[in-house]
Amino acid sequence: MSAEHIEKLALLMAKKGILELEIKDTDFEYSLKRSKLPLPVSLAEKKEDVWEIKAETVGIFYPKVRSKERIKSNQIVGLITVIGEPFDVVVDREGEVLEVLVEEGQAVQYGQPLFLMQK
Repeated sequence: MSAEHIEKLALLMAKKGILELEIKDTDFEYSLKRSKLPLPVSLAEKKEDVWEIKAETVGIFYPKVRSKERIKSNQIVGLITVIGEPFDVVVDREGEVLEVLVEEGQAVQYGQPLFLMQK
């Protein structure tokens, strides 16, 4: 199995939320695992009106909004590219961007906080 095939499987795992995948054939056996990294207790967990927007896949992050910007529900606030394919980062409720936590062009992990938001 080529590195390209493994990357595509990892992308599929991230998209579908699969944490572990085993492939067995007569000639080979592969086991792919993704881990959910434990995140430190954050301000978002301490206050109800403050929350984090987190990465839903691994890749390279490109924010589309800035701190202090007001955001509408279902607005695209950034992109994460995986093997050249862009995935929208969308907010589920309106609020204000308190802080952009990741710089443009930086690699992000699944579950990593990208933005700190408030009502």
